[in-house]
Amino acid sequence: MKLYQQVDIPNLAELQAAILSIIPASRRTITDLFYLPVAHYMILPEFREMLEHTKLAENVLSIATVVVEPGLENWPIHVDHGDTPWSLNIPIQHCEGTWTTWYSTDQSPSYTERPGKDTGYYRYDVDQCEAIDRLEMNKPHIINIHVPHGIANPKDQTRILTAIRLRNFEL
Repeated sequence: MKLYQQVDIPNLAELQAAILSIIPASRRTITDLFYLPVAHYMILPEFREMLEHTKLAENVLSIATVVVEPGLENWPIHVDHGDTPWSLNIPIQHCEGTWTTWYSTDQSPSYTERPGKDTGYYRYDVDQCEAIDRLEMNKPHIINIHVPHGIANPKDQTRILTAIRLRNFEL
């Protein structure tokens, strides 16, 4: 099973700056996963150009912002909620030296609520998981979010990443 594939995005720096400009400053420092309306992104010319270039415009289901505080070495191993297994992850800020690691396991996950959020996630016991691959999140990639995975930000800066959930898509 394929876990990820790098995606070439011309003018990545301009896209990163444009996306960062619409993320509320108050949401940029606390570890969280939150969704802004897709329309907020679609007004950005850089975003529309990226969708044209990647030919993914018709596949956009939702767009999440993933903020990970400094020093968070082990985000819980989980699979993301929802039907789509694919996410185009675009590093926005301070993603160099941060990682997504995928795991194999025989255990069944337990559903974990996120207080104050619409959706939770399916979490695994780290002691029953074995790492199978790891990817530095410093470049855009389409990643498999239905294989158990975890996030690490060992750096001293908050990492911000945009995760575009893709429907009707296969690697």
